[in-house]
Amino acid sequence: MLASGTRGRPGASQPAVNSQARLAGTAGVSRQLVVDVERGKRPGTELSRVLAIARALGLGVTLAPLPDDEPSPFDAMLDDIMGGNR
Repeated sequence: MLASGTRGRPGASQPAVNSQARLAGTAGVSRQLVVDVERGKRPGTELSRVLAIARALGLGVTLAPLPDDEPSPFDAMLDDIMGGNR
């Protein structure tokens, strides 16, 4: 559960978020969104809202380039969805 069992780097400072309602308030999203994201029921949730929840938990995202010779899993997923017609 996001609200009570945050996962991050060992020793990293994390906010004391002890309920879905408090997490939602801190992130500026609805409690229902937090519940749905926890349960994997909102796969199309706007990225900024997911990042707001992560930020409220004291987590961040780091983007790094993939090696040139390795296709992106995202590219493969898009090819599957769009039938290679991108």
